[in-house]
Amino acid sequence: MTLDVRIRAERVLVGERFSVSFQRTQRVTESLHAAPVPPSWGALPVHAVSDYPQFAARVSDVKNAFLIPVAQDEAVWLGFGAAAFKPNALKVGFAGRNTVTGEKFDNRLRANPQNYVVCPPQLSLEGIRTDDGSLCQIVLGSQSDAANWKTSVLSMIVCEAKRRTSKPDSQRNKRPAVFIGSTSR
Repeated sequence: MTLDVRIRAERVLVGERFSVSFQRTQRVTESLHAAPVPPSWGALPVHAVSDYPQFAARVSDVKNAFLIPVAQDEAVWLGFGAAAFKPNALKVGFAGRNTVTGEKFDNRLRANPQNYVVCPPQLSLEGIRTDDGSLCQIVLGSQSDAANWKTSVLSMIVCEAKRRTSKPDSQRNKRPAVFIGSTSR
């Protein structure tokens, strides 16, 4: 079952209990390992791609696609909102790469090695993992770079927790920490 996706104010709401905001911040030249994460300059507005016909033809799922305007001297970090009593698994891809592992982005969640974050407790994603293992900021491409627009595509898979069934303790310990349910792409 696909989760309902909609825009409210400066957030994208997914399902009943998860949201993401896109926080503008200062670009830094160093790796994020070497510098503290810059503070938020505020949430960016979110617009439905369906409201912009010039972009709609480039997107396969117009209903669940959004535009976020970012200046060239800005970077972005993602802020998450979720209910503490029902965590979500979240997999984020940027420019075709998994932001957690740096590997090629796909639609599968793996527990070992873990290729997703759990929200809560994780309430933000400040950077992306690169091929060499370093962490760098999420920097979206130039609006004038129409030929290279796919390099600025963020992909997200949000999975709500499923209710556990009663299993013996020996089987519970072998299960991943998050039980995957419905997905939204």
